Amino acid sequence: MPDHARRLREATAAVVGYLHDELEGSVGDPAPLQEALAGLGLGQLRMGHLWDYFAKHPDGLTSGRSDGPASRLYLLQALAARYPAQVALPRCGGCDRAVRLPQVGEDGQRRCAACYARLRVEECVLCGHSGRIARRDPQGRAICASCTVRDQSRWETCSICGRVKRVTVRTATGPVCNECRTRRLIICAECGQEKSVCTISPAGPICSACYARARRYECSLCHRRLAAAPRRGPGGERICDACWTPAPTRCRGCDEMRVIKNGGASGNGICNQCERALLPPGSAPSADAFGTPTCTCPTGASAAAAPSGSATPWRPAQPAASCGP
Repeated sequence: MPDHARRLREATAAVVGYLHDELEGSVGDPAPLQEALAGLGLGQLRMGHLWDYFAKHPDGLTSGRSDGPASRLYLLQALAARYPAQVALPRCGGCDRAVRLPQVGEDGQRRCAACYARLRVEECVLCGHSGRIARRDPQGRAICASCTVRDQSRWETCSICGRVKRVTVRTATGPVCNECRTRRLIICAECGQEKSVCTISPAGPICSACYARARRYECSLCHRRLAAAPRRGPGGERICDACWTPAPTRCRGCDEMRVIKNGGASGNGICNQCERALLPPGSAPSADAFGTPTCTCPTGASAAAAPSGSATPWRPAQPAASCGP
């Protein structure tokens, strides 16, 4: 024990001396530096790792790198509040942002959750989509989170309701589904009632009813209050989907510039006139092998589906008026 205490004092003194030299002109009394180190609660081993990093990387306060021991990141966060001009916060090795860095990459640089997720993108063996993997099968193949949730082979009988559901928590009595799990009740900061928490706001915990009420917006055009008004006008005003008018894009049916709300941004949109040509009264839309709707009108006024492998854009063979109203 005395030997450990001695090494801890030596490592602490070395780190304090390094910080004092690097922050020369800003720190007269080393007491604030000693307090910052003491606040980390480092033992002899972790304090030694911290000093080893600073000894090998003299620019450890200003480089902005996110490698090294976690104690260095905590120390930089504590010092940056006092000496923002002399201390650079660690930045994500992917997006170069000074944000929370919970994961460590293969290169030793820490990354934010979004960048780390992009590094773990693989093709799911079940659905074929590329995404962040949630688990692997016995053969080591990647399975995404969506397929993991839908995988009924992993469901179990809930110990409360008796239904076979996805397990959310496990208690002493057995597995419990999401509908039956016990939720902690807290006083809502808005309505003052004891309810389960939906989110935490600056004012405190918020229940789901108050959260939904706060997210209702008034459309600047029709003045209706809706649960969501995702569009914004030129001045940033809220606009609901019904009132929103996008910029004209080229219809893949008639090849004209039209206002297309669905699929226009991706270049796969069809204008209202061409869509009506595909749907005669009382008929349901069908689709070709590519998922392209084809006309089922008995008059034969619509175009046939594009042949397999054809690069020719789809378009109706006749004007829309000849294929129903």
